[in-house]
Amino acid sequence: MGNAGVNGYQQAKYRGMVSDDNALVKSGRKLGIFHIAAAKFVNAIERAAVWALSDPKAPPNYYLSGNYGPVDEFGPALSIPVVGAFPECLNGEFVRVGPNSKYKPVANYHWFDGDGMIHGLRIKDGNVNYVCRYVRTSRLAQEDSWGSAVFLKIGDLMGKQGIVWSNIFKLRVNLSILDVSNGIGTANTAMVYHDGRLLSLSDGDKPYAVRILEEGDLETVGRLDYEKELNHNFTAHPKIDPDSGEMFTFGYTTIGPPYVTYRVVSKDGKMGDAVPLSPDRL
Repeated sequence: MGNAGVNGYQQAKYRGMVSDDNALVKSGRKLGIFHIAAAKFVNAIERAAVWALSDPKAPPNYYLSGNYGPVDEFGPALSIPVVGAFPECLNGEFVRVGPNSKYKPVANYHWFDGDGMIHGLRIKDGNVNYVCRYVRTSRLAQEDSWGSAVFLKIGDLMGKQGIVWSNIFKLRVNLSILDVSNGIGTANTAMVYHDGRLLSLSDGDKPYAVRILEEGDLETVGRLDYEKELNHNFTAHPKIDPDSGEMFTFGYTTIGPPYVTYRVVSKDGKMGDAVPLSPDRL
């Protein structure tokens, strides 16, 4: 859905990361006996709700099949065949991110619900390597721990059933089955390259920084909070001034004011003060 080009490997040090998120991204949560018992209880409620509310006549979800169907991680595939030749000056990595569900949805599903997966083409001296990797978000790490889809999705909010799935999700949070303190975003919407950092974005969370390795492989570094200056969601569609190098962004919420917060990130990655926008300024 969103793509970016990275010329070479002049990537910045990954300062400003959420420190307590890195271990979660790499290994998932540590699950205790209480969490496991509580999870089984909620799962039983969920299965009963699916049995009671599912429509056997409903058409298949086309966003989970065909060209939209999920694929597995792959690569890096080295020196894939090239028809023709690339210009000698063309070196770097082309990356594209989009939704790709790792686990089968329990209830409904919307096109935007899938976990962020990045497809990358590493071009160097006429050779091309290909790779596709999940963005290791807090959400995905926890679902890996449970081995199933346990977070609320956009598709779950459709119709009256949305009340049921929303309450099941709240129950998982209240019982500490799920930890939402590190965000619930999928990082599946767009990518931006700024201040030597490649960021994978979704509107409902902070950015996730991704490192490009030498052969083009991709590694999630963690969730970025700009030295704790970013305390709200970060749009998936920031704009970069080609002259000043500044990045203009905002975050929004429906929970309470300020509903929209405007920010500017300097060319060297320093986030400016928050500018809350009231409805009369929009």
